[in-house]
Amino acid sequence: MKNNLFIITGGPGVGKTALLNALSSDGFRVVPEAARAIIREQMETDGDALPWKNKRRYTDKMIAASEIYQTDGEQKQNWEEAQQTYIHMRNTYRRLGYEPIIVPKGSIEERKEFVRSFIAKNGELR
Repeated sequence: MKNNLFIITGGPGVGKTALLNALSSDGFRVVPEAARAIIREQMETDGDALPWKNKRRYTDKMIAASEIYQTDGEQKQNWEEAQQTYIHMRNTYRRLGYEPIIVPKGSIEERKEFVRSFIAKNGELR
């Protein structure tokens, strides 16, 4: 039995949470996105460990928590900042020896089926 791990990553507002929720509904084991929980907690407590206030404290919280574009009340980056976040994340994964697979634009259902198909071809399904 393979125990492959797949990471869903990307800049803010690209639909990671929606895709994770859709995959979870289909029975995939998922780990919720830490960033959203940290941002929500910091906003509720008027904290400053936020990527647009104190990046160092936010990064520390992200490290400690490691157990298609739209903004909302928890996402404050503009499009240009989101693109830079994506580029930085992609380059970091490559530098660490991972090869990111780009999920094509599409509906949640289309993206979910792309991920399901990729996992079926490259790893254990569920």
